Amino acid sequence: MNPTIQFLAQMGSDAMLQAADAVNHAELPAHIGAMIQTNDIEALKAELDVVSDIVCALLVAEDDEEQVDQLQDNSPAPLKIAVNG
Repeated sequence: MNPTIQFLAQMGSDAMLQAADAVNHAELPAHIGAMIQTNDIEALKAELDVVSDIVCALLVAEDDEEQVDQLQDNSPAPLKIAVNG
């Protein structure tokens, strides 16, 4: 994993690394440390080549007519309730 990403992950999970001088002690290139200290998210995304677009697709399965018929044949009879009163 990229050392910068490792540092950012550790920084997110360790409160001690969230201090302003923690970046100075990290073994990161100076320009990346400056980006982190100034919260330059866009520059960090460009430097790390981060793709923030998430694409999701759902595909509906084709119905198998034999399985549908079997499920319909094995379905229990309707429930009948009798109440005394």
